[in-house]
Amino acid sequence: MTNNKTIYYVKPLTNGITILKSIGGWTDSLKNLNIMYDIISFVVKGENQQYQFISPVNYYKQNWQKRKIRNVEFVFPKSHTFNVKKADSLIKLVKKLEIEWRLKPIEIEYIFTDTYDEIQSARGFIYSIGLGNRDKPSGISNDVDNIIYSAGNGENYFHEFVHVYLNRLHPKSPLNEGLAVYYGGSMGKPLKWHIQRLKNYLNNHKEIDLNKYDDFGYLDNFTNPDSAIKGMLCNIVFKKDGMIGLKRLAAYESMDEVFEKEFKFDLKNLNKELRELINRQ
Repeated sequence: MTNNKTIYYVKPLTNGITILKSIGGWTDSLKNLNIMYDIISFVVKGENQQYQFISPVNYYKQNWQKRKIRNVEFVFPKSHTFNVKKADSLIKLVKKLEIEWRLKPIEIEYIFTDTYDEIQSARGFIYSIGLGNRDKPSGISNDVDNIIYSAGNGENYFHEFVHVYLNRLHPKSPLNEGLAVYYGGSMGKPLKWHIQRLKNYLNNHKEIDLNKYDDFGYLDNFTNPDSAIKGMLCNIVFKKDGMIGLKRLAAYESMDEVFEKEFKFDLKNLNKELRELINRQ
């Protein structure tokens, strides 16, 4: 079995632009191609027999709308009506985060659409696993280039802004996702909502063994238990010790450290102790 990247579509456009489309999959022993991973669109610009790849989103967003507020450039399709109130609420949250963590503003490009399929299409994904079955707000951040892609929550997907600001402070922290969920919720729902769902699920599934914490996957399309638990831990520490505690928590480099040093858990009894902690929330 070998991996393949097969170009099946080539279309030259004006100004030296060529659109390529590629299937990412694998072939079996009979050389049959099985589509498994994705179908991706690439944009290539050629001039004087020199060719370079252009990020699909940089090409497609040329005809989109832009609005700059403070340090955030909002980029969105022409079909979307810009919601100033939601944008202002995002900026307020960003300012508060900067003050709490004593950080300077970061220039961020915030590219968003109304649906997940739209944002994936703009990024060049014609098909990828999960496409067409993601009806919840979602996002992804690039904290190297300070770019955020988001879908389904309009002008205010604060979760990903937290990643851009805080991931770089403690790159080895296992709680970077927890901090983003603590501040900005997940999939358009606040942390409290996810904790309640997690609590109900665990109470109805006694067979789940939290001693094998890393094996506990998604409950469903709504709640990631790992994110919910980590957000919960951030919330507990903040209530106890404020920002001093939250910054102390972010400095740990493993969940074992967090459980042992911060919560005094016996790792051999993690299932019992963590379940009790969740039930107290």
